[in-house]
Amino acid sequence: MTELVPAPPALIGAGLTSLAVHAAAGCRGRIAWFDPGDRLDPCGASRASLDLGQLLWLRGGEAVTALRAALLVLQAGGFELIVLDLLDQPETSLRFPRVAWFRLLRALERERRTALLVLAPRPLSGTCANRVYGVRYVDWRWDSSARLLLGSVHIEMQLQASRRALPARRPPTSVLDATLDITLDGESVA
Repeated sequence: MTELVPAPPALIGAGLTSLAVHAAAGCRGRIAWFDPGDRLDPCGASRASLDLGQLLWLRGGEAVTALRAALLVLQAGGFELIVLDLLDQPETSLRFPRVAWFRLLRALERERRTALLVLAPRPLSGTCANRVYGVRYVDWRWDSSARLLLGSVHIEMQLQASRRALPARRPPTSVLDATLDITLDGESVA
């Protein structure tokens, strides 16, 4: 379980959804995306090379319903990545019982072939998250050939918390452990 949260001072617009879309595009298997805020742009995701034919997208509803549905899909198996997008949810709807996160963790430990990526306005899962990354925009460049078109974005991720120490020179075990190279309209982004 990995959580992506905005790093201060970026409280909104930190690039979490874009980062998750690009991470999901790197997956070869099926992806489940739980989106109670209806934030995912399928056209943009397709342009980012996300195979929509491999995507189970559940949108709308409440945050607690999305959390329960993610647990059910995780227990059913067959997905490489599950994204739980809890951004733009009211703070009162993000107060989940601790046991819910432990159930997700136990299901992940049993499945072993599925990664769970939680997008949230703040860390939510406590000690259940294997890693918590703070994300913020560092720089963006406009496309010089056209006004008002974004050409590239440099996103910085900083490890805020880790349940386990990372061994030196270990091969990446998930799409978020690898070096991120995001491309927007043909221009590479560090």
